[in-house]
Amino acid sequence: MTRTSILLTRPLHILLLFGVLVSMHCPALADTTESERLTPRQFAAVVDARNFMDTGQPDKAVRRLLPLAQGERPPLTILSHLAWAQADARDTDAAMQTYMRASALYPEDANTARNLGIMLLEKGRPHKAAAILEQAYNLQPEGAKEPALLMQAASALARADAFDPALRLIDRAEHTAKTVPVVWTALAVYCCLRLDRTHDALRYCHACTHAHPESVQAWTMLSRVLVRRNDPLAAAAALETAQSLGRSDTDAASMAHAPDISAELASLYARGHAYAEAARLLPQDTTPHAALRAAELFYLSRQNTAALKALDTEARRADRTAKGRLGSLRAALLRGRILMDMRHDDEAVACLLAAATPSPADATAIEHRLRGEALLLAGEIRWMERDWNRAARIFSTLAMVPGYGNTGTSLATSMRALLREAALTIDDQKAAE
Repeated sequence: MTRTSILLTRPLHILLLFGVLVSMHCPALADTTESERLTPRQFAAVVDARNFMDTGQPDKAVRRLLPLAQGERPPLTILSHLAWAQADARDTDAAMQTYMRASALYPEDANTARNLGIMLLEKGRPHKAAAILEQAYNLQPEGAKEPALLMQAASALARADAFDPALRLIDRAEHTAKTVPVVWTALAVYCCLRLDRTHDALRYCHACTHAHPESVQAWTMLSRVLVRRNDPLAAAAALETAQSLGRSDTDAASMAHAPDISAELASLYARGHAYAEAARLLPQDTTPHAALRAAELFYLSRQNTAALKALDTEARRADRTAKGRLGSLRAALLRGRILMDMRHDDEAVACLLAAATPSPADATAIEHRLRGEALLLAGEIRWMERDWNRAARIFSTLAMVPGYGNTGTSLATSMRALLREAALTIDDQKAAE
């Protein structure tokens, strides 16, 4: 599994598809037809030009052929070799003109149309390039047609945001090809998604995984489309299949550099409310606060012991930075809730109060909010225990947290009122006795 296999579409990556899918046709002396016999002088010039090309001297090849291309109707072989040499010499404007002239003089030649189409694409004229490439395909003889030309034309149209015509060419290419490469399906899926036709994109993906059941890229692409279809559990299953295939056909050295998709899988499972599956994957992730996220998922799936274990891992990884402090506060809040659910109230309150110690001078508003939530929860636990005296002290501390002044003061006052009421009740009971 290479680095790009899992990352193929994060989001759907198609830059490769906008490159040249087919190469230019290099002319050969064997391309000369009976109706286009070269004179000895022309033949010698072509041989010389080919020798210059073989030795990396395209400029000399151009100079050798240029005088023979000045006639009213020079042989196609002369024009093809001249354009080839001009392109190799990086004189693309001259090569374009030569190919256009050859195409006008020999409109039935498929190789000339092919090369002109590729040149137009490289010059940034996708609509014209697509038309010429499709023409080149139509000119090719039956039994020797190249569906890749249609795909190159579709790629050109996709570059120009002409997605409907591109899909028509893709369908035509797929119906004539013996096998459909995964990269062709990726282009079709890209066009469908740009047209917001996820159902069609899914159809292409299913056909691709059926044709290439062991392709990591095919299953990864299916996962991305299923995410777009808002089916996170099916997307996770497809992505796990891709990961399994990647592991089965890759050596250990390559796997060491493969991207870890545990966090992505966990996110998909969490979106599908499969919290236990999500939590299973996150402990493999070593990114900051991954253990805290795992603990949250364990808590949602009612696995409190596993959640506490994950929080212990988070505590060992904690640091003193601002982000680290935020993570520690979130972890303390979660630990307090879990301990409260497990009826370990004293431990819960001790954890929450320890986390709510006075914040440093550079504390952020989020830190103050989390501190306030920790004190509120600790006070609530004591309140529910009817320990109003300690609840009042906790809420008094809450009143000193920025943003919680009124709330803390009001709750502390309420707790003291409950204390007075309880004292009066006791006095009344003693008097009655």
